Amino acid sequence: MKRSPLRRYHPSRLARSLRASWVAEMTNKKSKRKKPRAATELDLTAQLQSLFLSPTGSGMQEALARAGASGDLDAPDPETGWTPLLEALAILDLPVATKLLELGASTSKVSRDGEWPGTALNYVLTDEACFPDAPQMHGMLVPAEHRADFAQLLLAHRADPNQEHAQNLATIRAAAAGEADLLRMLLDANADANAARSLDQTRPLCWASQSGHLTCVRMLLDANAEIDAHPAAQEVPFRDDESSTALQTATALFAACHAGHIEVARELLERGASPEIPISDGFTPLMLAAEKSTVELAKVLIEGRACVDAVGRLGTPLVVACRQGDIMFVRLMLEAGAR
Repeated sequence: MKRSPLRRYHPSRLARSLRASWVAEMTNKKSKRKKPRAATELDLTAQLQSLFLSPTGSGMQEALARAGASGDLDAPDPETGWTPLLEALAILDLPVATKLLELGASTSKVSRDGEWPGTALNYVLTDEACFPDAPQMHGMLVPAEHRADFAQLLLAHRADPNQEHAQNLATIRAAAAGEADLLRMLLDANADANAARSLDQTRPLCWASQSGHLTCVRMLLDANAEIDAHPAAQEVPFRDDESSTALQTATALFAACHAGHIEVARELLERGASPEIPISDGFTPLMLAAEKSTVELAKVLIEGRACVDAVGRLGTPLVVACRQGDIMFVRLMLEAGAR
């Protein structure tokens, strides 16, 4: 497989002399100036030696040399903090990653506190949407076609699907990206469908709904995700303005309505979502539909028993529709009994 320069050389930059020294020791070319290693280090070196036969890049070989020299399978690169396992994932070397895990490499080891990529599972699930303004990072990510295989490998070796890193969760990443196979894999590995990330207390169901991924929404609901769960106003950070801050307190239904995903909204209502829960500024989904002049969405909400006379910061849905000058919406409200 032809790899990009970024993947071939990222992220290690250790001197080649380290590798040469290690190989010399493995072939019993002893140096009088060096002290003998402990038995455990020699055992680890012997087990890692066979990995040099695979066509790994120089960065991967240096990572293996580091592990063999220290007796630590999780020995990080001193410059980048990347472990040998992360190195193997970065160059898409599934056999080496598998061998490292079989030898006991940790799936929970964090590359460097607070810095990307964090854990191996977090790295595998990072997609281009995480770096919208940094296209130079895209070549360092695991391609979509390899994510499921690598995630399955890590979960099979007890990677924790509920471990948070950089204030995000694996389930939220999968749900927001609409990667249903990955989400199913995480849930089957006992990921918590109701886990909220520490940054803003949002949950996977809200992200799947906001992104319009109906399959993921159904999957999370089948896994007993709380359909009306939402962060309280005091749990979310302040954004650019009060409206943006209030939007963070949305239920999954409100998030779907705000993004215009009518089929997701219909599914949520059919599964028992309440159309009456407002965001923190009192705005309900039906008021939102009136503000956006979305008649089709309003019909779905009314069928789901939304109150047409609820009062929010801009008045009732009928008042909002009148302000918008939307005759069709006004007629719909009146036909639904709005006063």
